[in-house]
Amino acid sequence: MSHTIVGVSPRNPMWVFEENYRLLLRILPGIPALGEQLTLVSERAGGELNLSVLELSRYTSTMEFAKPFSGDQDLLPAIRLKVRAYHDAAVVEVLGYQGCDRIPARYQIAGPGKFHRDEKNQVNYLLNDLLRHCLRYDYRAVSDITRA
Repeated sequence: MSHTIVGVSPRNPMWVFEENYRLLLRILPGIPALGEQLTLVSERAGGELNLSVLELSRYTSTMEFAKPFSGDQDLLPAIRLKVRAYHDAAVVEVLGYQGCDRIPARYQIAGPGKFHRDEKNQVNYLLNDLLRHCLRYDYRAVSDITRA
């Protein structure tokens, strides 16, 4: 995975975690209940983003985002991100990506089948891109009644 964000502030390494929290709150003003599954839909982009709440506690919420892609699944698989929101610190961190639940912050060995050296940062940038996409194209939560 490679990312091309330029102009990021090297003085604040937490910017992406803080920004992801702000973006998440703009998309979901209230955190859904435990076990709740939402579908965020955009009429402008014609896409969907599925959200499942996996864990809730006083200070954290763990959710999974799944962005299905239509067409050939072998060419472009769905994106699955498991994230945790730390409400007391106002940050969001990616815990898992595409089924891998333990992404090391720094990986020492680069090679085929291994993580990139900055894989943890890359998946957090991916979440940032996904949340920005949702805001840009007005993704909104809809109930099953609304969709029928």
